[in-house]
Amino acid sequence: NGNLVTEGNSADTIILTNLADGEHCLTVRPVCDANLYTDTTICIPILHEQCEAPENAICYITTYTDSIVWTSVPNANSYNIYESGQLIGNTSDTIFVTPTTIIPEGNFYTLSTVCSLGESERIEVQTILVGDNSIAGNATKIFPNPSDGQFSIEYYGDNAIYTISDICGKNIAHGKLSFGQNSLNLQGFPNGLYIISINSGDATYKQKIIKQ
Repeated sequence: NGNLVTEGNSADTIILTNLADGEHCLTVRPVCDANLYTDTTICIPILHEQCEAPENAICYITTYTDSIVWTSVPNANSYNIYESGQLIGNTSDTIFVTPTTIIPEGNFYTLSTVCSLGESERIEVQTILVGDNSIAGNATKIFPNPSDGQFSIEYYGDNAIYTISDICGKNIAHGKLSFGQNSLNLQGFPNGLYIISINSGDATYKQKIIKQ
């Protein structure tokens, strides 16, 4: 980046260590008796290997506890759990249980991997409320997500109703879901993050959706 970080002379191979990520340029100037030289500049991009983020993170919420589970990551030392951006725990296991705090709407969990290279990016944890007649096992798929406001909802459970709320918890839309494929149109609403809540009996499924 034009900043001098080291200098010296050598008749052999030059080794540079502990370089940060980014582009680094090395200028080589041959030295001869006549002091005639031509500078040669070589630029090398450096990108260190990073921690792999965890996948398939789901939080099952009951009356008293939130149980977060995820798929293990090779070479992970541990995992960081965040609630609404605040670190609330670290574990080497692939399950984390905490007293229920995610209700009312607005508190959400994210998860990252900690390895010898540092910390991975944080991923969002899917939220499922578990009732006596849980719909957690029913196949519910919302796609594309993000979208321009036109979503498809594949729902394979008993008849249900859905509610759309904004990040402030205000309900902006609602409707019914039937078995199979359903459509959801949010094109008349501003771009941003929304929460869809699908209610069937005494069980609720929640997911973040993004209009952009």
